[in-house]
Amino acid sequence: MVNLNASELRQRVGERWERKVEEVKSKSTSITAWKLPRPKSTYAPPGVDTNADMDPTPPWQRTWGFWTWAAYWFSDLLTATIWQKGAAQKRLRNGGRMVVLGISIVALGLDWRQSIGIMALGSFLLSIAMVLNGATGAYLHIPFQMTVRTSFGYYFSLFAVVSRLILSWFWFGINSWNGGSAITGMIRAIWPSYAHFPNHLPKGGGRHSKALLEYSSLFWLLQYPFLLIHPSKLRFLFILKVLVVPA
Repeated sequence: MVNLNASELRQRVGERWERKVEEVKSKSTSITAWKLPRPKSTYAPPGVDTNADMDPTPPWQRTWGFWTWAAYWFSDLLTATIWQKGAAQKRLRNGGRMVVLGISIVALGLDWRQSIGIMALGSFLLSIAMVLNGATGAYLHIPFQMTVRTSFGYYFSLFAVVSRLILSWFWFGINSWNGGSAITGMIRAIWPSYAHFPNHLPKGGGRHSKALLEYSSLFWLLQYPFLLIHPSKLRFLFILKVLVVPA
């Protein structure tokens, strides 16, 4: 261990601070300063824009097995978002429990048992297409950005990637909104007075201060740490989820 006296420590901190200040100044005055250094790839030749995420998954990161994927999809099909098919909802009483099903299915004349069966059948049929679509990536251990080039080509594959990106924005927002609604139920169960939380936003905005607090603050704080974990280390979360969600 290197022992530094007070003056050397202040000097090093000062030099680091000056470098940070120069970096901020350069990014404030030049667009080219925002360009990231080209990362190295395991397989791509020099001069190609790529990164490690475009490489095949190395063996030490292949931690997801059959049961991990089964737990992931099973728990995903039991989430509140999946059951909310349609813009509106209808509440059906089932043995004293409130079951929420999409009005788009119930409006066709099906009861809650038939609706659950239809959604389970639809999910099964969808899984066949998803398995076939992901077979190449699962066999070769390559990401979606690479497999999509076989169908769309090198440049047009960007359309598929960007489309998937936009869809993920909507899906993440919907899930986060549902998570905020769950936070509301838990807080109101602990502190009933929370139901009368005053609104400090303009009435014409269509949003309540309570909803903003739940979505952007409370639920975001809960899920943000999980976004920092590499997917190869998240298998335990979905195994736990498949046990908790049905309960």
